[in-house]
Amino acid sequence: TELTPEVVLNYVKDYKDTEEIILNCRMATLRNAKVNDVISFGSLSNGTPMRWRVLDKQGSRLFLFATGYVSEMGHIRVNNPDVTWSGSLIRTFLNGSFYNSTFNEAEKKLILNTNVPTNMGEDTVDKIFLLSRSEILKYIPNEKNRATSTGFWLRDNGGAKHYFMAVWKSGVYGEGSINEDGVIASIEDGIMPAMWISLDNN
Repeated sequence: TELTPEVVLNYVKDYKDTEEIILNCRMATLRNAKVNDVISFGSLSNGTPMRWRVLDKQGSRLFLFATGYVSEMGHIRVNNPDVTWSGSLIRTFLNGSFYNSTFNEAEKKLILNTNVPTNMGEDTVDKIFLLSRSEILKYIPNEKNRATSTGFWLRDNGGAKHYFMAVWKSGVYGEGSINEDGVIASIEDGIMPAMWISLDNN
């Protein structure tokens, strides 16, 4: 039997520091990760490991972007002409129920607070966030590499505050292109989160 962290867990499941032991087993993999590698960090509600692509590595930090959707929802439920990222339901979801259900306490300690600038409204400080237009262009410049089974939201507003930019599956903007005019914020679209984590668990 391969000695994976999960196998180790079966042997130490009653030990009070199990989460730290499992995380320590994974830290070498995280520290050796390179840009464009896909790593596991956290678990979805069905027990499936959460998969992330490494977009950037800076010293003892990794910038991670989800490889798939974690949910589909709108930035708001009812159209509101003044909504920006700071008041988005997606922001509340990512830093609330998603954060608490996906990561154990040991993993949460590695997720960094990040200053999150936006093109409208107040900047925020978040654990989990959506990519911006500038981050998409910087880290995933090839439109075909952004293509997914459906579109996904960005955190920047479009032409008005109740519109948000999104990456399109297809349509007049082309597969994987950014709809910079924006989509009405109440429409449900894919959520693909991003975050910075620390590689220092001491």
